Amino acid sequence: LNCTTIPELFERSYDKKARIISVIGLSLIMICITSLQYVAGGSILHALMPDIFSMHAGMITSAVVFVGITAIGGLWSSGLSNILSVTVIYLGILYSLVRILLRDGGISGINAALPAADFNWFSPMGGLSFAVLLGWIIVMTTQAITAQGPVQIACGAKNAKAGRRGFILGGLLIFPVGFLSAILGLAAKAQFPGINPTMALPQIIMSLDPFSSGMTLAALWAADVSTACTILLGAGTLISQDIFKRFIKPDISEASYVKANRLIILIIGAGTLWLAFNAVGIVKVMLIGLSLTTAFTLVFLCTIFCPSLCRKNTAFWTTLVGIIGLFAWQLCPQIRVLPHVIYFEWIICIITLLVVRLIDKTRIKMPGLKE
Repeated sequence: LNCTTIPELFERSYDKKARIISVIGLSLIMICITSLQYVAGGSILHALMPDIFSMHAGMITSAVVFVGITAIGGLWSSGLSNILSVTVIYLGILYSLVRILLRDGGISGINAALPAADFNWFSPMGGLSFAVLLGWIIVMTTQAITAQGPVQIACGAKNAKAGRRGFILGGLLIFPVGFLSAILGLAAKAQFPGINPTMALPQIIMSLDPFSSGMTLAALWAADVSTACTILLGAGTLISQDIFKRFIKPDISEASYVKANRLIILIIGAGTLWLAFNAVGIVKVMLIGLSLTTAFTLVFLCTIFCPSLCRKNTAFWTTLVGIIGLFAWQLCPQIRVLPHVIYFEWIICIITLLVVRLIDKTRIKMPGLKE
């Protein structure tokens, strides 16, 4: 399709207002998630070197590195840094996990030391309802289709085959890390029952010898770098491509566009750092923010695979209702009858899409392939 952003695709198939509202929604998501990466980076640096980094100093340092890599080198440098990051992640996580298991008496020793609960800490569903777990899976699946980070990586592949292979291999490569980190998290819960969740993993790692803790915290920070750079780059592309180039300076040259993109990334980096100073609950805020991608994913899938369901105003109204629904969920606790906001988002977005299908009679323009 020769398209680099979802808003660009929406304008091509729908209209200008669809592009505007989608870039607003996606930018909010990217900015929210970027700010949380600073919180994670700051907590790691603070745990690693508390005499040098306060939490705020760690967040500022993280921001300088994230913004620096992204603004100077773009997607290419972000990709190269990921090669180093994944290597460090595996070495650090595996090494510290072995050390902690040996020190704490293995899985059985950690399990025995965990606080008493009415569930088995190591059972697949321990402490979680199936609806909550499924909600997390739906959130991450939904955002993987239309969040600018994954979309930009896909558009950066040299061809469709390379993009497909890269996503499959990337998923398989990083899949085990979540489980390994979860075991470290349980060990932290056993050793520090009342610890702030943000500091849990850094704190358990700092209880090891200096080499182990340094290596593993470097791995965690490497994961944060790879995530933050991709998301920050996505946010910059959305604003520079879908706002600055589209509405402010459409005749901008390629060289000037690159400079403007870098400046926009610097501005976003400063703004998201301010948000990071006020962010709490990394996982909770992230999952809520990513739930907003429901509207974009639903419209995108229908546009490509079932255009007969779409009408000229589908993208605008579905996205608007998705944004309003997310704010309503936060501001009106009485509507929280479902276990997670992602279920609420999918229901209201599907209803909106079908209602617009009945009311609006203007069919969409199918996005044509470009050579």
